[in-house]
Amino acid sequence: MALSCLDAVLTALQIWFGTVEEANPLMNMVISRGGIITFFTVKAAMTILPLALIILHKEWKIARYAVWICISAYSLISLYHVYLIIVSGSLSHLRF
Repeated sequence: MALSCLDAVLTALQIWFGTVEEANPLMNMVISRGGIITFFTVKAAMTILPLALIILHKEWKIARYAVWICISAYSLISLYHVYLIIVSGSLSHLRF
């Protein structure tokens, strides 16, 4: 869940800075029609529901594989976000 939240926050920041567009057509439509709060809500629901199924069936071998696939995928997505932030110079927009 934490990696999904990180993905949502980094995506929102990059969209706000104008450095990227949402690559997922469904989520891009959610952002354009519903705004950022709707985006976070749908993103959370799309993570919580499958996560609940995995937890419900945690004793199944396929559920354990699903956990590793999800963690690996979100880790790679998070690293890609960091790469995009570094390459685009998005951090220069932040003022501390």
